[in-house]
Amino acid sequence: MFLLKRPLQLVINLAVVLLVVGFIATGAAMVLPARSPVGPLLGKFASDTDLLSNMLKSTEPKAVAQAFNENPGFVSELLSTMESEGTIPVIAQAINENPQFLTAAAPYFDPEVIAGVVNESADMVIELAAELDPGVIAQAVNQNGTFLTQLLPYLDPVALTSGVNKNAPFVSAVVSKLDPQVVAGVVNQNGPFLTGLLANLDPAVTGELLNNNGVFISALLQGLSPSVVAQVINENGAMLVTSLDFIDPVVIASVINDNPAFLASVMGYLDPTVLAGALNANVATTRRIASQISPSFVADIINKSNMLTASAPFMQPVPVARALMTATGFVNNLIALLDPNVVADLVNSSINLVRESSNFIDPGFVAGLISNRSMLSRIIGLLDVNALATVINRNPQMTEQLLPLLDPSVGAGAGAGISGNPALMVEALKALNPQILANALNAHPEISEQLSRLMPASLGPSIASGISANPEFLGELLKNLDPGPIAQALSTHTAFIESLIAQLPASVVVPMIQGSNRNPAFLASILANLNPSTIAAALNQNPDFLKTLLSNLNGTMGAAMSAGMYDNFLAGRDFLPGLIGSLNPAVIAYALNQNGPFLTGLLAATDPAVAEKLAQGINDNVSSHPGGTDMLTVLITNISPATARALALGISANVTDASGNFKADNLLTALLANTSGPAGAAIASGLNNNADFIRQLIANIDPNVAIAAANGINLSCQRAQSDPAQYGFLRNMLAGIGPAVAEASSRGLGENPKLEALIGALINNLNAASVAPFLAQAINSNSGGQAMITALLAQLDTTTAQTIAAALNANPDMTSWLLAGDPASGQPGGLQPAVVAGLLNNNGPFLSGLISNLDGAAIARAVNTEDALPGSSLIEELVPLMSGATTAQLLNDAGYEFTVDLIGNLDGAAVAQGMNNAGPAFLSDLLLYLDPVQVMNMINAEAAFPNGGAIKQLVMRQWLYRFTASLLPIPIPAGPARLKFTKAAIYDPPTQPGPYD
Repeated sequence: MFLLKRPLQLVINLAVVLLVVGFIATGAAMVLPARSPVGPLLGKFASDTDLLSNMLKSTEPKAVAQAFNENPGFVSELLSTMESEGTIPVIAQAINENPQFLTAAAPYFDPEVIAGVVNESADMVIELAAELDPGVIAQAVNQNGTFLTQLLPYLDPVALTSGVNKNAPFVSAVVSKLDPQVVAGVVNQNGPFLTGLLANLDPAVTGELLNNNGVFISALLQGLSPSVVAQVINENGAMLVTSLDFIDPVVIASVINDNPAFLASVMGYLDPTVLAGALNANVATTRRIASQISPSFVADIINKSNMLTASAPFMQPVPVARALMTATGFVNNLIALLDPNVVADLVNSSINLVRESSNFIDPGFVAGLISNRSMLSRIIGLLDVNALATVINRNPQMTEQLLPLLDPSVGAGAGAGISGNPALMVEALKALNPQILANALNAHPEISEQLSRLMPASLGPSIASGISANPEFLGELLKNLDPGPIAQALSTHTAFIESLIAQLPASVVVPMIQGSNRNPAFLASILANLNPSTIAAALNQNPDFLKTLLSNLNGTMGAAMSAGMYDNFLAGRDFLPGLIGSLNPAVIAYALNQNGPFLTGLLAATDPAVAEKLAQGINDNVSSHPGGTDMLTVLITNISPATARALALGISANVTDASGNFKADNLLTALLANTSGPAGAAIASGLNNNADFIRQLIANIDPNVAIAAANGINLSCQRAQSDPAQYGFLRNMLAGIGPAVAEASSRGLGENPKLEALIGALINNLNAASVAPFLAQAINSNSGGQAMITALLAQLDTTTAQTIAAALNANPDMTSWLLAGDPASGQPGGLQPAVVAGLLNNNGPFLSGLISNLDGAAIARAVNTEDALPGSSLIEELVPLMSGATTAQLLNDAGYEFTVDLIGNLDGAAVAQGMNNAGPAFLSDLLLYLDPVQVMNMINAEAAFPNGGAIKQLVMRQWLYRFTASLLPIPIPAGPARLKFTKAAIYDPPTQPGPYD
């Protein structure tokens, strides 16, 4: 744009110079006498230099002028003859030696007559100009502005320009001595003449004139009429185009810098197509001039004119781009001075030029240009976003390369500008090509961060509105974005993101997630960089958005999220703890319920390190929220059965490798190992509110999950030994579970197609020493413990009982620890007798199936071990709490093998003490309901029991007070006696045994 102004000025200057030359020719003509037939003769006399010079000194200028005015034909004939006789140098010398004569005579000449003479003697004037002293001519011109003003309209531009073109050095020299104000006055009143003049000038000559007379031209512009100059330029586009290549940019720049007001005014009158054509055809000169112009001057011109707006559509992009790139510092300074309204109008109306030019502009230059944050801030608020979007969409490489070069402060300026024009975002998002925008954002995270940080919350609805109007845009954008920088940007501006998400409708989320599904690495990376409180607050305000979001995420995206969280963990950021601590669990549950596959994919790919952070977040959330309002409680309360199934499938997939083998380093183990005691209570609270969740979960988990769970529980319980408050997860959870949850859990077990493997994997992998004490504490301390266990066992069938028994048999230490604790370390037994009694008394069918499959010897050893501890034993306290009939029934259902193993290994003294404590009612009921066949078998000696049956060497002590022998009729006191039972049999009355049975 600056180049255009300079060329215009140059052209004007040239025109002035040409006029001066014309005046010189006129002065020469004025020296001649009036019309006479002797014109040719006088021409020959004129060849005498001394004669002519002396004549001029002695001649009255006014008389000469009068004669000239009255005899134009004679003068024309005279000049023609002088040319043919070779007297032009003589005349020129005479004029040069008498400058005062020409100056004094000029006011008396008739401009029309002089013009006619000059027009008819063009060749002579041309030759004469080459011989004249520029100073003499300039002096005459300077002192006769009025005359020249009147003269020019009568001159023939073609003839005059011919003289100028052939006498460039002379004209240039004259111009350097001219009075700019005089020339300006002449030019201002002779626009049409100058128009014709410029059309015939030699661009090389005009360029020389301008290059050699910068000071004069600069001063001249101060007196010129902008409208006249503009008219001349508008009608001489071709000449302007050609002459720019001959102009010295430094001269033009200095002229422009000294005359901002004039050029600002003249721009308003210029024809944009002419100006654009000049720039397009003079790339090199345009570049050089741009590097020399004062930014403040150009800014003043642009700010006060709409000419650039009109001319930009006609410009060619290559020269514009190259010119701008050669003057980076200039443009940067210029931007600081521009009026944003003007620039915005210019960009909006010149979209094609901007679009095409950007293909050729160096991104580094644009970056420097945009770095004026205050200007950028203001101008963004005025731009036509559809126009800008068109430019960006058609120039992806330029945009992508530009952002890496931008200063972060540019983001601040852009953010402030966008904030001042919220509607801009609405329209921009409709029109932008998301892939191009993504590429650009990927290249420069600092810009995104600064931009987001400075955007106000009030801008969120506008952006949301824009996205809503173009939902496909966001999908494509996410497909191409590099998420790390975006995450950093989002994390810096909480209120903005909250407001934005709150305004997004569900219809926008679907295409957005479709884009994310095609670029899972995006989500992985963005999670690694996000600020949790920002995202949590935003999601909490818009549950419908999250619902639709998760409904459309696929399993791959879930895996990507896990990867992102893991990267976040590696980077030392506590995203998950912070996020979970701030989330509204009901919103999350609602969203998860809409997309089981996503949850499955997420859990399947989650790293143990992520699980640790996840647990930390859960723990923090539970500790910071009143009971019942924490994340876990509300989340579990609101999760649907389908989501529970998806959760189970995801966990199952996480604990195995690609070959389906168990993976020790897994999500569940890490999660359970790091979950706190309060979190365990919160889980119980949530499960109590949503028992079906646990049923679905248990019904769908894989045995490998049980192994992982056991490992996690083991670690948790080991840690709880030194820090019960922090790691008492198992104890607190089980202590808080209600009957409904227990019932649902048992149903889930029954529905699991891999029940036997599942229970076996769980119990076999539990560390008895670590887990049993806390398990016992949990059952003992459960406010509704007996009801919970009863409800649980009531739903378990005999098949499940057999499975549990097999698992317990494989892990006998677990049973021992549950009943006896660890005598060596002084830890008491875990289960309270009342709890055990309640279980035994109220759950006959299940316990029958369980006990019948248990290893009686293992149970006996556990009881014996517990009995050896100081204080009352379990048996001593348990038996009084039990029903003899129930115990008998349990033993009957347990079967011979279990009962034999149990009783055969029990410490009889402990059992006897328990029965003694229970009183006769217990023993009576026990004996009454025991299966006599089973009792008989336990008493009878068998090969497997060489020392007798299960009731080994049963001896009964008796005291015989008297005894009557068959041979002695008198009674004989017998004293104490010992009877040994060697055999037992059953005789149903009235059958009685014989003497030798």
